[in-house]
Amino acid sequence: MRTFKTVWARSGPEAVAALAADSGAMILAGGTDLVVKMKEGRAVPNTLVNIEGASDLSCIEDLGDQIRVGAACTHHAITSSTLIRTKAPLLAEACLSIGSPQIRNRGTIGGNLCTASPAGDAIAALVALEAIVEILGPGGVREIAVSEFLVGPGRTTLAGDEIVRAVRVPVDTGEHVWGFRKLGQRRAMSISIASVAARARLCQGVLSDLRVSLGSVAPTVVRAYELERETLGVESTPDALAAACRKARNAACPISDIRGSREYRLAVVEALSYQVIVGMLRPDQFRPTLQVDDRDLETRGVAQASWREQSGQTLQPAGSCDACPVGSLDLSDGRRGQLGGPRGGTIRVSIEFFGDLRPLAPGGRLDRELPAGSTAADLLGSLPIGDRSYVVVLVNMRRAFDDTVLADGDSISLMNPVGGGA
Repeated sequence: MRTFKTVWARSGPEAVAALAADSGAMILAGGTDLVVKMKEGRAVPNTLVNIEGASDLSCIEDLGDQIRVGAACTHHAITSSTLIRTKAPLLAEACLSIGSPQIRNRGTIGGNLCTASPAGDAIAALVALEAIVEILGPGGVREIAVSEFLVGPGRTTLAGDEIVRAVRVPVDTGEHVWGFRKLGQRRAMSISIASVAARARLCQGVLSDLRVSLGSVAPTVVRAYELERETLGVESTPDALAAACRKARNAACPISDIRGSREYRLAVVEALSYQVIVGMLRPDQFRPTLQVDDRDLETRGVAQASWREQSGQTLQPAGSCDACPVGSLDLSDGRRGQLGGPRGGTIRVSIEFFGDLRPLAPGGRLDRELPAGSTAADLLGSLPIGDRSYVVVLVNMRRAFDDTVLADGDSISLMNPVGGGA
């Protein structure tokens, strides 16, 4: 790396002044992206303007109907904020999925925005929330919607002498439901192959004001407008929801790369959209609970109810009974399972097939009984998958591997990637 000087800005205006004084200056906050680029020679600043000590850029404020989050707030500060967890949980959930605890302790919301990666997890949440970006420059403050702030991979509307001062997100009320799903190549520290974030109002089983954003499937995070229109007021049956979620493909224009092919991403974004919408329609079973431990904030999935098509074509919990209600679940290991273990030495799981696997079962769904202790590999071996070389398994909306032990009542999603995979 070539030499550079560092300026410590104590406020947003000081940072703007430092940028205006040197056309080769760059903002440094957490450095999780910039330092890597500097080491690789892709960023060569004359001056680094460090904003870690700028208190006006690292505050979290309750504005009543909005929450204002300073650009220098770290992902850990966001996920550990009681205000954000209770009033803007979608943002907390998305920030929790970013990198490792070390990355979340350094990386900032402003840095995530300015990096402008289509795979940015926080960006997907901000687009679904219709968040507003506050931009500070020599001429004062201007505001712009996050969706308009991003113009391409690594490109924003930010001028060379401007900084992101804060983002403002709307607060949730008792009517709001939300969902966030991400598929990566491993369970942590992975860049999204595809992600879906959504927020809506739920009244008497019907969604309104639905906003769905898709990550990693276009040059920027995009809204799935057709999916939003098709889902509003739709009957909450598996077939109706599946048909609506196929519209997610129309908003996507993914590329093929080392993480997955174009066709695979299209199938994944459809599947993730379905999981998110079903979860929003059944928030008592699907809404995650954010809990704090001594190391970092963890997400424990609340009862991931498995669904099957019952008479009347309505969604009902599979395998529920008065003696063992679906809500009575052991979540101590972060996975779903019936209290007291499976009955009779067997477990029963619900399976949904996506993409090329959908024709394997009527309507793309079936229930299967397996011996207790069966793994994901055992399940695949019991199905008529044939010589398909690779199948992605999601258990209760989380990526599973061959040795993942299944539990009674698990909801399984199976996808066959085309030309690549996770």
